[in-house]
Amino acid sequence: NEEVYVEASVGVVRDLSTYDSVEAALRDADAAMYRAKRDPGHSFAVHNPSMSAGIEERLHLDTALHRAVERGNFEPYFHPIVRLTDGTVHGCEVLARWRNDDDEVITPGVFLEIAEETGLIEPIGHQVIQEACRIRQTLRDQYGKDFQLALSGNFSRTEFFQPETSSFVAEVLREYDMSPSQFTMEVTERSVG
Repeated sequence: NEEVYVEASVGVVRDLSTYDSVEAALRDADAAMYRAKRDPGHSFAVHNPSMSAGIEERLHLDTALHRAVERGNFEPYFHPIVRLTDGTVHGCEVLARWRNDDDEVITPGVFLEIAEETGLIEPIGHQVIQEACRIRQTLRDQYGKDFQLALSGNFSRTEFFQPETSSFVAEVLREYDMSPSQFTMEVTERSVG
């Protein structure tokens, strides 16, 4: 007894005679469907060969991301937050970077979309924030209790409102002896758009 609005994304292949199996045609239609989902305002897409190449690359990246999460290959990079009044560093925004098997540092522009689609964004963010807090604690141990560096971590829109997220943050603050005033939760720009 409720009115429901539904959207559909459709992938199309033009000529089945060019395929030697139903599986190959479905694979290409599936690739076109994912293209339709990524393009706002489009409910269908017609397959072209470049789409299949993109799917293979995405599959490879998806597999590599899963492996990187299991191995803990994500690390924090610190972007300083400076007080304009006196030029001192007040805190740092914690940014995720992926160090791959070739020891290359990969920025989120390469992996963020797939990490969000697959749900890996949460374990990646948790690894990075936890490591950032550990590094902060090491610096505090080295420089004394007067070392009060605030951290700011990014969370996805869906993650931001999950009870598990507040539990995670509370546990990290407790484990690394941080005051809640020393940790800011930010919603990523991609989440707002």
